[in-house]
Amino acid sequence: MIVLSTAQAAAEKIRLDCIADAPMYGHSQEKEVNWGAASSMRIKDYQGIAFMQFDFDAIRGKRVVSCSLFVTSRSGQSAFCTDLISTIAVPWYEGTGNGNAENGSSTYTHRVWPDSLWSGAGSDARSVVNGDSTSLVNSLNICFAEGGSRASVVIDTELAQQLIDNRAFGLALFGKSATINRDIYSREQTSSAPYLEIEVIDGESVSPETVADLA
Repeated sequence: MIVLSTAQAAAEKIRLDCIADAPMYGHSQEKEVNWGAASSMRIKDYQGIAFMQFDFDAIRGKRVVSCSLFVTSRSGQSAFCTDLISTIAVPWYEGTGNGNAENGSSTYTHRVWPDSLWSGAGSDARSVVNGDSTSLVNSLNICFAEGGSRASVVIDTELAQQLIDNRAFGLALFGKSATINRDIYSREQTSSAPYLEIEVIDGESVSPETVADLA
């Protein structure tokens, strides 16, 4: 956590670096393996969903004033936009795989490989994002001028508050197009890693809900 500034009413603007990320790939054999160590994450409808987690511990109990997500597109790509971001309804596990099965990590088909599904029978990573389960979703317009460019998007405070209150377990970025591969860099690319800028104030916060049976 980096405190960027303070202002009136004891507001703090803070940078939160990404502490875990993994793409969830729903295409062919990709969906049965973990990608936690991948250097980039594909954004492609259900075939490519970027899961990201940030450390909110230092600001639990705060009230969100504003929140923005910053991500960087992979070099060598043309300009593109993506249009959906969601909270993640359940805990998940980044893992250290790069296209291989890894016990205890998350894959597209399993919240914890190989024993725990994301939800009920037939569920997958889509079952806990995009408004399903307890997740919240924003329609947005996040556009990259060209490969290697950083872009930001304002996230609704309701989504950010769900994360601070420990009622959600990260953000998922995805799009509606299933025909074009577009990638963003993961936290493995340190200088291009995702991060949040969030402004918070003291104030009554929603009591955190726990998911103890999933933790």
